[in-house]
Amino acid sequence: SLLIGLIPGQKQQQQTYLVQSEKRVAFGNLLAGLSHELNNPLTFIYSTLEPLRESHQYLKNLLKNPDEKTQGVFQDLEKIVNNMEKGIDRAEGIIKQFREFPASQLKEKQEINLEELIDKCIDLLAHKWKDKIQIQKDYEGVPKIAGRTVELEQAFTNILSNAFDASPEGGIVKIASHQVTAGVKITIKDMGAGIPREVISKIFDPFFTTKGQGEGTGLGLAITLQIIKNHRGSVEVISEEEEGTEFLIFLPY
Repeated sequence: SLLIGLIPGQKQQQQTYLVQSEKRVAFGNLLAGLSHELNNPLTFIYSTLEPLRESHQYLKNLLKNPDEKTQGVFQDLEKIVNNMEKGIDRAEGIIKQFREFPASQLKEKQEINLEELIDKCIDLLAHKWKDKIQIQKDYEGVPKIAGRTVELEQAFTNILSNAFDASPEGGIVKIASHQVTAGVKITIKDMGAGIPREVISKIFDPFFTTKGQGEGTGLGLAITLQIIKNHRGSVEVISEEEEGTEFLIFLPY
């Protein structure tokens, strides 16, 4: 009777493993295709940067004694162009990651300060939170971990972006770091509407999204989970409707 009970369980486990393996292969192929399609418009945007810089410099040279307002416009334009270049460099890094997705876990790791990395992600997402919500940080000054910077930046950007999108006007997103046994734990908690209990188990599935049409691809958390797993880490989600959502990310040294 014990064997009779074990056999169906083993079969179900094997079927689940096969389904997950097929999903990973299909997901890897999809990302490789996406990277190819995204590279063309990205190249077009990059090719406009130098002419834009030249036009900016031409206008500055043309106006020898600009007033204070015009000087401010020139400064803003310079910041915009620099941010565009940073964004393109980041996008190229992500596309490269997509292209090499199946072998990403074989890449060489570096020592990473997670608190500095998260601050960088917050800065890149300033348009989502500045003048809208508050960010509360509780950093312990945790030790560095071994990881791949571009991948972890993408993972934390995805989680933070979701937290900022979910937060109501005037809300708070709490970010904390803790040293735990064998690694570091990062928690990111928003004050949003929370995730319905019936869908929380699906949020890491490719193409699943609770956002409206045109607002999300449903790939962000799927990519995040794979990145964290490739770093031998884990992601846990705690959510209650009307009480917000908390992501708990563990990464080993």
